[in-house]
Amino acid sequence: MTDARQAILNAVRQALGRSASVEPAPRDYAAQPPPRPSWREHGPERFTRKLERVAGSCERLVELAAVPAAVLRYLEGLGDDRRLLVAPDPLLQGLEWPAALQRSTHPQDARRYPAAVITAALGIAETGTVVLPSGPHRPPSMQLLPDHLIVVLRTEDVVDYVEDVWQRIAAGTLPRTVTFMTGPSRTADIAQTLHVGAHGPRRLHVLLVG
Repeated sequence: MTDARQAILNAVRQALGRSASVEPAPRDYAAQPPPRPSWREHGPERFTRKLERVAGSCERLVELAAVPAAVLRYLEGLGDDRRLLVAPDPLLQGLEWPAALQRSTHPQDARRYPAAVITAALGIAETGTVVLPSGPHRPPSMQLLPDHLIVVLRTEDVVDYVEDVWQRIAAGTLPRTVTFMTGPSRTADIAQTLHVGAHGPRRLHVLLVG
């Protein structure tokens, strides 16, 4: 503590009739975490409910092989445009994609393709958030530029709280950026008028596998 700050605090204590300087005891947050909400639902069920409350959508799949057909169904529900960015992730590249889809794996196509499918590292049950660390398999442009983002998330990668995310990420190599995405992009900063897709996708659809 600086001398100037200490002098100000001493003056305040004198005005309050307190002579002794009382420093707060340090708190060990790892041993005593702050209070957190609890729930009875399983993590994936709560994740789905919270995601839908923030205007996202979710489909449960039994196995990863069902992802391409689910993506095609979702795009058909949006219209006739079947251009799809598929992230250069071995998990996605190893799947059998329908011939009806016009696919690209190049990040530079993110401005031209209306939809992208990527994998999430984690999902947060507390808030319905998907966690997207950047990297070669998950280019940031594919996360933020297409209007429609489809995210593949495994049920075993759904954690309860935000604090759990940092423990998992810190255990490996730290990425340059980590995007926390809770529903579609929206803002009302300008004249309190709601704008969708201002700094991210207009639609967020999660395929929860497992």
